[in-house]
Order: sequence, then C-alpha cells, then structure tokens
Amino acid sequence: MTQQPGTWPSPITAALLTGASNRLWGVQTVGEDVLWGELRPSEAGRVTIVSNKLGDLLPAPWDASSSVHEYGGTAWLGYEVNGVLHLAFVNKSDQRLYSLKVGEAPTALTPDTNRSHRYLEMIYVSGEIWSVREIVAEDGKTTRDLVAISKNEIRVLDSSSHFYAYLSVSPDKNHASFIGWEHPQMPWDGTELFVVDIENGNFKNRRALDGSATCSILDPIWADNEKLYYISDASGWWNPWEVTLKGARRQILSDESEWAGPLWILGLRFLTLTEDGKIIGVHGAVDDRKLTILDPISGNYEDFESESEVDNDNEEIEGEDIEEKQEDLEDEDEDDYYEDDEEVGAGEDDFEQQEVNEFDLNLTKAIKFDLRQTRSYLKQYEVLMVEIEQTVTTTTTTSKF
Repeated sequence: MTQQPGTWPSPITAALLTGASNRLWGVQTVGEDVLWGELRPSEAGRVTIVSNKLGDLLPAPWDASSSVHEYGGTAWLGYEVNGVLHLAFVNKSDQRLYSLKVGEAPTALTPDTNRSHRYLEMIYVSGEIWSVREIVAEDGKTTRDLVAISKNEIRVLDSSSHFYAYLSVSPDKNHASFIGWEHPQMPWDGTELFVVDIENGNFKNRRALDGSATCSILDPIWADNEKLYYISDASGWWNPWEVTLKGARRQILSDESEWAGPLWILGLRFLTLTEDGKIIGVHGAVDDRKLTILDPISGNYEDFESESEVDNDNEEIEGEDIEEKQEDLEDEDEDDYYEDDEEVGAGEDDFEQQEVNEFDLNLTKAIKFDLRQTRSYLKQYEVLMVEIEQTVTTTTTTSKF
C-alpha cells in the first residue's frame, strides 16, 4: 500500500459520524404532554426542546444550554400558565434566562451580563422561576445562590452554600428542599439535605436533615407535605432513605447496589414518585442496571422486565427468535457489503486502491450495523416505556405489595 492510513480520501467524514444520531435527555412531563431536550449534531450541536404533542418548541438559532459548573445540565423547564404550555430556557450564546409562550417569541427574564451570570435547574413557583445561579467575576471568583426570577426582579433565596442542586417545593408550598455542599467536596463525597420554611416567597429557618462532608445525599423528592425520599450513601451504597421534617430518618431498604450515580451535571434524576406513592428508580450492577418499582413502606421492590424485543422492521419477537433475527440481520448486512464491494471494485485495476476502498467499506459496515442496533434499542425502549406506563397505571389502582 503506497498511501498511509488516514491520508487517502474517504467518504466517511466527521460530520457523517457525529450527525448519525441525536442525543435525547431531560424528560419532563407537563400536564398530559412530555418534553425532552434534543442535541442535534446536524445543527452544530444545538439543543432544542421537543414536545411529544407539538414537536419542536425552540427554533434555531436558540440553543438551550447552560455553562453552570462548565458541565451544564438540564437548562430548560416546561410549565403551564392557565393551561397554556410555556418554556423557560437558558440560551447558550448569552447565558440569559428566557421564557416563551408556545407559538410566540422568547422574552428575556434576566439582564445581559456578558455571560458572567448563568442559570440552571429551574422550577416554576407562583409566577416565578426559581433556579440555581452562578456568577463568575472578572477576577475568576465564582459564587452561587438560589434565586427567584420574574420579568422585573431577581430575588436571592439562599446564598449560604458553595454549590446547590435539586431545589424543590413541598406540595402545599410551605417548605422547600435542596442539597448543598462545600468546596473542596465533590457531590459524591459529601452533601447535605436542607429544608426551609417559605414565608411570603422567602426562605426562613434553614436546617439540615441529613448528610455531611463524608455522606452523599442525592435527589430528594417530596413524598407528602411532611416527608421526603432521597438517596444516601450512609450504608456504603447509594440506597433510598426517607426523612421527616422533624429529622426522623429511616433507610427504606438495604441493597448492595447503587440506586444513583455521580452528579456530574445538574438535573440528573434517580427517583420518580407514582400517583399511589410508589418509587420508580434504577439499581443493580453497572453492567446490569434494572428499572424497578419500590414500595417505600415495606421496602419490597419489583424489577421491570421486558417480555419482548423489537427488531428493525418493527416486528415483535420473543425468546429464542431474538438470536435468529439477529443472525438474519447480520446475514443481510454481509450480503449488502459484498454487493457494495463488487460495485466499488468494478473497473478498479489498482489493487492498493481496492484495499483502501475495502477498508472504508468495512468501517461503513460497522457504522451501518451500529445505527441499526441503535434503532433496535430505541424500539425496545419504546416497548419498555409502554410496559412501564401500564404497570404504573395498574399500581395506582391495585398495589402489588
């Protein structure tokens, strides 16, 4: 071969590879709609927000992306005002917080600070957006606080911690909860679960209910007006716990596996509450994670199991048929590539050039197979979501435990 690998022209470009699929995350339910963020390599990595009912909510060039902690996280929030869907988001280019009523243009809620003020992980409370704010001064000093944002005002709710996450309000709106931690701890080293009283929209009587510099607390959610569920690694594993506003703590179950993971970005959720008070979470070994539903009273849990797989032709297949379908898919791919080989080789006298083309074809084969596998996984995911919805609906009327 006269040409070194990587020096010959190839139809396989970086744009082809990176533009092969969108990244989806940050699912939120708003009324009867479902929203998610969608990072699109085909649009230079722009993040738009998609509604299951309405499609794209954020047209180009708007880009929902925050620079808080430099890692970012969930930089948008869907909410309803008088039954009408609204969207709050942080725009990447200026890091300002905007809001829009679906079908209308975005309106800035925060001033232009030349990207020095950043926002992330928002909730909607009584006409305001409550959020984590990060301020990066010209000398590099960085501070963070919790703020309440309206069109004409930004109010500081709390500024006692170096870092914040998981701001949430009790159902009766009398209390708020969040986690905080201090430098140099990382959130997997040690965090604290705080609650405050809400009086006239302000925070009062901040107190810690659990956690320390050596105990990591994650993802507190309100079980009711007097109690929270959350993740703690006090046992050596990130397991579900509960705590009352009076500070009475209880480990819901002891499981030698992780029910959470490192908080690299803000907005990561590990627990979800069903209408009948059960907890949906994820646990298990790193290579064998299971979606599960947990009874917080008994500590019993049941893993969701998918009874079917879906192949690339949308056919439902079960059990032993899965391996047979996979073999058929591989055979189809092999036949396709032999045909491609013949087309590329036709009329080629240069054996070295044919070797180059074969290398490209093999790489193309791997990419195509990977894309087919991705489509298969997405179809399996859709089936699993239907099963989860059916199971959760069942548990709201008939307890399994």
